[in-house]
Amino acid sequence: MQTSLSGGGGRARVNAVKVFSATRPSDRRVLGEVMTSWLQQHRTIVIADIVVQQSSDRDFHCLSVTFLYWQPLEDVQSPSPGQLRGHP
Repeated sequence: MQTSLSGGGGRARVNAVKVFSATRPSDRRVLGEVMTSWLQQHRTIVIADIVVQQSSDRDFHCLSVTFLYWQPLEDVQSPSPGQLRGHP
């Protein structure tokens, strides 16, 4: 994984987004490990930006981390029909 933000033109190149989120305290505690594992499995990507957001109401506290990144096109796999419908 690289962390170069732009190709010299001042604008970062992005062709993919990955969102990690956790609401339960137990999930928030391991969110860093989950992101690290995902990054280790996707070593060819170039992170362009990372957006961290926290939202809460009276009962729930949600943390989300969004990676905006460039994935080399030769590494992109076409989704299966089930993935297009929101199923793993």
